[in-house]
Amino acid sequence: MWVEQKSFDEITTHLRKKYENALNGNVDFESLIKRRRFNIDKFMLKCKCKKQVSAFRLNNGDGLIQGLYCSKCGEPRTSFTTKEGKKPTYSEGNAAIMFSIQNGLLGEDIDSYVFLKVEPVGFYTHPITGKKIEGTYVARRTYDELREYTPDYAHYAEQVLKKAKPVYEAMGWDLLQIKNRKQTLEEWF
Repeated sequence: MWVEQKSFDEITTHLRKKYENALNGNVDFESLIKRRRFNIDKFMLKCKCKKQVSAFRLNNGDGLIQGLYCSKCGEPRTSFTTKEGKKPTYSEGNAAIMFSIQNGLLGEDIDSYVFLKVEPVGFYTHPITGKKIEGTYVARRTYDELREYTPDYAHYAEQVLKKAKPVYEAMGWDLLQIKNRKQTLEEWF
C-alpha cells in the first residue's frame, strides 16, 4: 500500500482492520500456522570433551547426562554447543518441537511438522538450563491436530504492528494510530 502511494489514513485504516481482526480471532486459522522440516541435527549438542547427545535426551535420563553436567567430564550443560560450535537457541519452531516431544505429542521420527503460537498449554524443560518453561508454541504433524489449541491472537495482532513499524518510522508516522482508533463525534453519542 505504501508503495502504491496510499495516504496515511488509508494505510492506517487498512492495518487497523487487520490488527483488530487478528486480535478478535477473525483470521483464517491456517494462515497462522507455520510448517518446518524436522532436522534432528539441529538438536544434537556436544560437550567440550566431544561427547554428543540429543537435546531431547538431556532430561530423559538415558545415562549420558546426569543432572546439569556432562557425565563424562563434568562440564556444565550451559557450555554445550551445537555441532557447528554455536550456542544452542530454542525459539519459535524449535520451542514448539521441544514442548511437543517432551509432552508426548510428537516423536523424533517425524519428517516435517506444523506449529502455532498458542495460549499457554503446559510446560517443558529447557535442555540446557534445566528450567521449566511455559509452553506457548505447539507442534503437531497436521493442521487439524492444531485445531484443539487456542491461538495467541494478541501475538498475531502484534505482528501486524511489527511489520508496519519500519514504514511508519521511515515516514515519521505514529504507529499507535493502528491500535488506537479515534472516534468521531457521532460515535461518542
